[in-house]
Amino acid sequence: MTAGALKGASPVLPGADVGLRSFGGSCEHPGIERLAIGPFDEPSFNSAVDSLAIGTPGTPTPAALVAAGAALPSKGDRTIVLISDGESSCGDRCPAAQALEDRLGAGFRIDAVGFRTPDPAESELACIARVTGGTYVSSATPPRFRRHSPNHPQRGSPP
Repeated sequence: MTAGALKGASPVLPGADVGLRSFGGSCEHPGIERLAIGPFDEPSFNSAVDSLAIGTPGTPTPAALVAAGAALPSKGDRTIVLISDGESSCGDRCPAAQALEDRLGAGFRIDAVGFRTPDPAESELACIARVTGGTYVSSATPPRFRRHSPNHPQRGSPP
């Protein structure tokens, strides 16, 4: 995915608390926190996006989800946007997502974007979104981001 797609999210992020984590490597590796969760600051966000690079092969999605969930506040509207280009190389992501949903409860969801993903990865990402009340989108081009509005719920999963 291009950095431009992430930076293109800037118009919908002002007023939101935002963080950024990348993940790749061994199954125990929870990824790297590129930007701690805090009020959106465009220069800091863009710098964090610029720090993303192709790293060690592997997709430790369960460990990354656990680490991302641990960084979230215990209450309020909390969303993880998971963008992935492949299936987990470290077990099933769905139980990790369900455990986060059970722990964080109301106001928590994972919105998942499959970017040029194979069919098995799409099934995993759709499951993650479904068990947390989030959305799943499959895309062959960099995704466009938009703010979720209480007046326009964006929950569910693909048919």
